[in-house]
Amino acid sequence: MKRKPKSDASQILLGTTKNPARRYNLTKDGKSWVECFPLPGDERETRRRLMACKPLERGSVVMRGREVPLPRYQGIYGRAYTFSGKTHDVEAEMPLVIAEFLAWANTTKYVTDRADGFTFNNVVGNWYMNGHQYIGAHSDDERQIKVTAKGETTILGASYGAARTIRFRPKRKEGTISKLDLVLEPGTGYVMGGTTQRTHTHEIVKVSGHKGETIPPRISLTARCFTGSDGKKPRKTIESGNYK
Repeated sequence: MKRKPKSDASQILLGTTKNPARRYNLTKDGKSWVECFPLPGDERETRRRLMACKPLERGSVVMRGREVPLPRYQGIYGRAYTFSGKTHDVEAEMPLVIAEFLAWANTTKYVTDRADGFTFNNVVGNWYMNGHQYIGAHSDDERQIKVTAKGETTILGASYGAARTIRFRPKRKEGTISKLDLVLEPGTGYVMGGTTQRTHTHEIVKVSGHKGETIPPRISLTARCFTGSDGKKPRKTIESGNYK
């Protein structure tokens, strides 16, 4: 019998019919959590359609006062998004496959079970062409997204293509689980809910060396509910990492 991983530093394979929807608490009181589930539809066909609309350029962020290229390809759809020192404008058009994802996201229980008018209206697409491309540790800026009276936010994600590790790290030790690694298999949906953005950072872990070169592309889509104007003053740094 294989030994079960410790709950404070576990790595869990998800996204198959053998692993249905499951919640992972990030804090001892259960107020910060991640829920994962298999996505509907044909993962390979969705991946093919998403690859066909990959942005031509990687885009950039501001780090320590200078503009540097993102370590991945990225597209913003629906509403402009301010992070990592600048406001990222929306793409001129929303591809049909991304519009379909947004429409589906708004039929899930994370929307329909609420009575506060919550609706996803923004999608961020990230294209990681190999293991060297990643997203650094960060948490979402709650000044832009809908926050409940209890300080809770909801971000829904979908992962297509290569399996990659999403890592959650606590911002403070008290009352939190030390670290959680989830291996997102192709066709995995996930929701970062509750107070996760206040208590933890999340990242897609970089895979270095030859191993990283051999990892095939991965595409992620994340849906958010933006409120107010898009012209928020950007933070100096939200996302960390060594950019080239």
